[in-house]
Amino acid sequence: MSFRRVLSVLVCLAGLGPVFASEPEWGSFRGPRGDGRSLEGLPPGDGALDFELVWRRPLGSGYSGVTVDGDQLVTAARDGAEDFVLAFAASEGSERWRFALGPTYAGHDGSHDGPIATPAVAGGQVFAVSTQGRLVALDAATGSLLWSRDLPADHQAPAPFYGYGGSPRVVGDVVVLWIGADTGHVAAFDRATGALRWQQLEEPVGAQTPVVATLAGREQIVVIGGTSVAGLAPKDGTILWRLVHKGGSAMGAVSSSPLLLGDDRILFKHGADSSLVVRVTREGETFTAAIEREPRALARSYSPPALAGDLVVGYTGRFLGALEPATGNLLWRSREPGDGFLVVVGDQMVVLTKEGSLHLGPVNRTAWSETARLEVFEDLAWTPPAVAGSSLFLRSLGTIARVDLVRRATAAVKVVPPLPTVLAPLAEQLAAG
Repeated sequence: MSFRRVLSVLVCLAGLGPVFASEPEWGSFRGPRGDGRSLEGLPPGDGALDFELVWRRPLGSGYSGVTVDGDQLVTAARDGAEDFVLAFAASEGSERWRFALGPTYAGHDGSHDGPIATPAVAGGQVFAVSTQGRLVALDAATGSLLWSRDLPADHQAPAPFYGYGGSPRVVGDVVVLWIGADTGHVAAFDRATGALRWQQLEEPVGAQTPVVATLAGREQIVVIGGTSVAGLAPKDGTILWRLVHKGGSAMGAVSSSPLLLGDDRILFKHGADSSLVVRVTREGETFTAAIEREPRALARSYSPPALAGDLVVGYTGRFLGALEPATGNLLWRSREPGDGFLVVVGDQMVVLTKEGSLHLGPVNRTAWSETARLEVFEDLAWTPPAVAGSSLFLRSLGTIARVDLVRRATAAVKVVPPLPTVLAPLAEQLAAG
């Protein structure tokens, strides 16, 4: 248990009342800041960085990412006729508990079966939303139900065309997410009871996820909808600023999340062929947002970009590249290592390709340069990695795995053998349904 979690427990025992624990290291979609970046994930030492497979086990279909809280992983997947929230031991991969979200969501029009949204973990609670729109709060230790809300029935918020895909974000004592479809809203629910605290905006919704940031000196919830971007006050949903955009594409505003750049700037992957860099300023209590530039990069891809120092790395189409937000210039692009999803760990890029291979290379301003590679999955992978310490937690549509970053005298490209024969039939059954 980390020092911050021990401190939280001691405060409670001292009779000062319950407190919400600090945000876990990777407790929500794309990490605590939503920027796909781990600041302190590289192992110490001087040896070459390399990958080492720690464990791998079958998992049902789904796009849901992995969240990490101490030695516990949480994700969501299909198993037979139902979709589940599942918890695993990070150390060795054993299942700890599962909670049934409801009947499985059948993929259609090119999508695959199973849950899409990534659960959020905070303060001993797990918050998850099913593809049909059931929002639940669970006890993180046992998986028992704390409260449940039927978003379509209780809040007239029907599921989007491909189902609920935006992930919940915890902000203080509320859980925030996009709800609804063509005329959806940003909604905040009480963490303790599930009661609706507020809802704001009216926007087309697909699979967008809010982020939390301090911009121009004030904490706010930053969102992108089908027609605009905005900053909202966490307490009551007051619109602090709002800016209409001209995006709305399936690979843009309808499925993306804001990326915080620092210095009161945000990158929004909004359009079919371009992104927006927006700066927020403040005069007294009045906030203003303005477009600084509109780079023709980081578009035509569902893969979310990640922050890497003063650069943003991500995909334009099937090409990996590095964007300099200060100028809007795309510094380089590369067909290698292949189309996929990435995170930044320290000064390194980690890419999980859709074909199931894992790649490592340093962040730089000139080119992609691969230094390590590991073949992890034999099926389609469509989920960004999660990071905790020097461990990477990965999933495909049929498997979940832990791979550690280690130091060696030399790094090498390796191929992981197939799943043990005792597990392979189960993996095939899960994939087949």
